[in-house]
Amino acid sequence: MAYTLSIWAKMSFEKRLSILYQSEIDDLYGIPALDDEQRRQYFSLNSIEGDAATRIRNISHRCFFVALLGYFKIKPICLNASFGDTESDLRFIASEHYDKTTLKRFTVSPAQISRFYKRIFELLNHHEWNKSWQSRLSAHANEIAVTCIEPRYLFDA
Repeated sequence: MAYTLSIWAKMSFEKRLSILYQSEIDDLYGIPALDDEQRRQYFSLNSIEGDAATRIRNISHRCFFVALLGYFKIKPICLNASFGDTESDLRFIASEHYDKTTLKRFTVSPAQISRFYKRIFELLNHHEWNKSWQSRLSAHANEIAVTCIEPRYLFDA
């Protein structure tokens, strides 16, 4: 019985329909690669965002928060980021905002990242999902699908 189940699971995985290429998935859910001008634009802080960042005591974590906030402004998704993934952006933020030229390697706990995203949602006025929005969202998705059925276009919309 277990053998039959594992064969079925393998077959269903192999026959899985792929609607996005790996490069499109990386583009949608990956950390954006930014040049210095884009970094200045997306990692700049208004007074409210600056106050929220200032409440974080650790400078390294503060830089990480600013990076997550900037990434969220580019694409509103929660990224699974680490120091290694964001090192060049973190160094840019540290030098631009905090006159700190070096950052030691550090880790941020998943709980801390969750708290950062909670602040980001509040700052950018994002709300928890409300079941009453589902019908409007479905109607909007149907309108978009009539216009173009390319998977990437649908995901972007």
